[in-house]
Amino acid sequence: RIDPAFDGDFKKVQTGQPSRDMQEDRHGVAGFAGTGTGRGMSPAEMVSSIGMPQPEHLQFASAAVASLPPALTEAAGEPFGASALLYGLLANSDGNTRAAQMNVIASHAGQAIHDETLKLLPWIDAVQREHRLPLAELAIAGLQGLSKTQYDTFCDATVHLIEADDQVDLFEYTLQRMIVRHLEPVFRSVAKPVTQYYDISPLLPHCAKLLSCLAYWGADDQASAEKAFFSAAGKLGASLSLKLLGRNQCGLTTVDEALGVLELAAPPIKKRILSACAACVATDDLITAEEAELLRVVADALNCPVPPFVPGLLHDRITSQQVA
Repeated sequence: RIDPAFDGDFKKVQTGQPSRDMQEDRHGVAGFAGTGTGRGMSPAEMVSSIGMPQPEHLQFASAAVASLPPALTEAAGEPFGASALLYGLLANSDGNTRAAQMNVIASHAGQAIHDETLKLLPWIDAVQREHRLPLAELAIAGLQGLSKTQYDTFCDATVHLIEADDQVDLFEYTLQRMIVRHLEPVFRSVAKPVTQYYDISPLLPHCAKLLSCLAYWGADDQASAEKAFFSAAGKLGASLSLKLLGRNQCGLTTVDEALGVLELAAPPIKKRILSACAACVATDDLITAEEAELLRVVADALNCPVPPFVPGLLHDRITSQQVA
């Protein structure tokens, strides 16, 4: 269907062996995000890699997936297990809240998937925080085999799991947004977003919202937040016109509102916005693994695919000249 002229010949591709750095990092899922705090990536490198994965990215992603516990990779590959895996990722660390969530799974999704979630929880609990989102990405792909009714049940249970502790954290927000963006078009009649903005000028107020939230997320104090914000604003050529929001105005609702508009921008505009976001978190000359994952959240919302952050391509420090 993609290419009527395809002759059916799948030629083998030689990708070589992962480098020593890649092999040494196979003890965890770090390949998706980096190797933890203290390793950074230049914003220019990150943005230039959008939509253009290199062989080393593919090799490293393969090695990272191979390092996952078989119980989790097997679960992520089929609808029933993928549902249980995502339920488990949403399980709260608080014992009482988790118990209430398990009751939600049983009542909304059934006893069988409750039992499967319970079986996977020890493996899921051992996954480090920065590795949870990449694991969720694998599971979301596995959900495409659900029926429409099963998908509706999954979404209903997911909402109840997230609301169990009366608050929504960054991971829960990210997971909900990814489910909607990647799965709603599969199971429901959803109109494809139409590009509405070919000029960044009308988008600047929404850029200010997003960059303000990013600036506060990565800053220890007001001065650091202001420095990060205006560094990012400079990337948009709007360092004088953009205003940093107050800290009390920043949160997931603000991020969601901004991304809802920015996703309607033309691809070149999206790339400029993502470049500004990268500069925002790199103002302190360091992009940590957690900040790299935050950038991936924005990149996913803007439909700008970012390859895995390979340790061999990361820098311990980033100079101000590289950020500029």
